[in-house]
Formats: sequence, C-alpha cells, structure tokens
Amino acid sequence: MSNQITESSKQLDHFERYYTEAAMMQFGGSFVSKLGATMRSADPHNFNRLIEAFPECINLYGPNSCFYKSVKLEQENESI
Repeated sequence: MSNQITESSKQLDHFERYYTEAAMMQFGGSFVSKLGATMRSADPHNFNRLIEAFPECINLYGPNSCFYKSVKLEQENESI
C-alpha cells in the first residue's frame, strides 16, 4: 500500500468541493458530469461516501488539476 496522500484522502473545504463539482460537470463525460451534479446535491455524509467510491474523480478534477484551476479562474473572472 502506498503512503502517498491523494486529493480524495483529505477533506475538501466548501470552495474546493464547489470547484471540483463544477469541473466534473463541465469537463467530465456523461457519467462524471452526472456524478458531479450528484455530489453537488449530496449531504456531507453521502458526499464522503461518493469520494470514497470514486477517488480517481477527485484526483482528476480536484484542487491540483488543470480542470479545477480552469473552472476557478473562469468563475473568478466572471465576478469581476
């Protein structure tokens, strides 16, 4: 077992969760985009269950990803 810490092994704060879900909905395929929408409507307990079941999605669309950074930058520019 690897000691490497992944995005999915830590709790996402409110903003990280929001942008991760947005990145999944915008850049994911049909399944991942629907999973992002499901995460958006999930309570904290069910959200944690989803990220435990799909850690690769958090790693691919989470805070260290180019998708996440693109969505965050786009939304920050819209608020200017």
